[in-house]
Amino acid sequence: MDSKSVRPPRKTTTAKAVHEVLEMSSVGNGDSPAPSADVVIQKLIEVLSQNLEQNTRMLARADQRGAQRTDDREAGVEQLRTILNYRAIGQMMGRAGDVFQKGNLVSARRSLGNPASLTLIGVPDGVAKVSVQVDGAKDPEVITDLSWVGSDQIEVVLGASKGRDIGRIELLAEDDRPLRVGPRMVAPRSTRTRTDD
Repeated sequence: MDSKSVRPPRKTTTAKAVHEVLEMSSVGNGDSPAPSADVVIQKLIEVLSQNLEQNTRMLARADQRGAQRTDDREAGVEQLRTILNYRAIGQMMGRAGDVFQKGNLVSARRSLGNPASLTLIGVPDGVAKVSVQVDGAKDPEVITDLSWVGSDQIEVVLGASKGRDIGRIELLAEDDRPLRVGPRMVAPRSTRTRTDD
């Protein structure tokens, strides 16, 4: 590689000012002798202090601009689903931190009676729908008729999902935001319904 084509790294304002102070300390200024070490140190402190103050002001302005921004796009349903998946996997793997240790998963029990139903445990406020995706089906069954059977438990009656292998359960807000994920549930052999989708 040609050494002439390599550009030296650009000095920052602070680095440039420090370099000038050190250069002044080694050669002096015209007829006057080089300043003492105390003077050089004092000058360096001034330069660093000024730059620290300037950087603090710039960061404060950037924070203020960030706080005033209103044009940030909100995450869409699919992005929220991806975030929920990531957090749920973290929770299952024992990842540390509240965001991973709680609030992403719910437990579920399936009743094979007539009607067939699901009881979901660990349900938060704000849940308006339950989405049940069965293996082989193109679209999930979305259930809006929720029966609260405890402070954090709901029961839903299964329609198209009855007797089928459930691949994914989602608890949704009114606007379809996924709030929690439930377990995969394999139907007992004797009750399995043939997939026609």
